[in-house]
Amino acid sequence: MPVDTLFADERTGTHISTVMDYPVKAILFEFTYNIKMMVEVMSETCSYLQEKNIPYSILISDCGKKTFLFLQTLATTCNLSAWECSGYFLFRSRSEFDQVTEDAMRKHLSAVSLDDEGFQTVKQLCFSIASKLAD
Repeated sequence: MPVDTLFADERTGTHISTVMDYPVKAILFEFTYNIKMMVEVMSETCSYLQEKNIPYSILISDCGKKTFLFLQTLATTCNLSAWECSGYFLFRSRSEFDQVTEDAMRKHLSAVSLDDEGFQTVKQLCFSIASKLAD
C-alpha cells in the first residue's frame, strides 16, 4: 500500500503517513519503540474527531506497530467498521458475492470517505500533535 509521509522522527521511531490510492481516506501511524507517543497522538486525534462529529474506524496491525485511522463522513447513513474500511466485506449469499465488482466496492468505500478539506485538516492536526510531542 503506497503512503505519503506526513511526519517522521527517527529519534522517537514515529512515522505518520497518508494512505495513497485508496477509496477511504486513511492515516497510517507507525511507532517502532515509543508507545507513549503513539497513545498521545492517537488519543488527541480521536478526541478532535469526536468533538467534530467525524466518524472513524481504527485498525491495529503488526502487533500494535501500525495503526490505520479510516476517516468517514456523516453525509451517509452508514458507518463502516475497520474491517470493511480495510476491504473485508461479508456477503449474504454466494450470488451477491459473484455479482459484486471491484468498481462497485470502490464506489461504496469512496461514498463514506471524509472529503478532501476535512482530510487536510486532520492531516495538519496529526502533524501538529506529533511535532509538539517530539520536541
